[in-house]
Amino acid sequence: MVIDCNKEGNFFLAVSNPCFEIWLLLHRTSLKKCSEEEISDLLINRKISIRKHFIDLVLAKAIGKDYNKVANPNDFLPFLQDAITYAKELDVNQEDYPGSIGSHVYKLMEKLAVSR
Repeated sequence: MVIDCNKEGNFFLAVSNPCFEIWLLLHRTSLKKCSEEEISDLLINRKISIRKHFIDLVLAKAIGKDYNKVANPNDFLPFLQDAITYAKELDVNQEDYPGSIGSHVYKLMEKLAVSR
């Protein structure tokens, strides 16, 4: 059974395209600064090794240390407002799900902030 989150008052689905690491990357940089080629590489997100994809390398460079799929909150929480701002920049069409590169996790963060 598929649940339509829009019909449920206590459910919210937050999607990132192509993957969750885009949301993490937005804590450190605006993707508006990226070239079309860089955006394409992020969307393709090719496999680099058995445990790494392209975005893992980009994210490691952005945080200044290896990224191994275990996000350290100290690397990202101080930049939460930046991530929200940068994610909103990419959400120009206000789609339910990001049709191109981006993340709607910012919408969840804003809902959580309002409900506190």
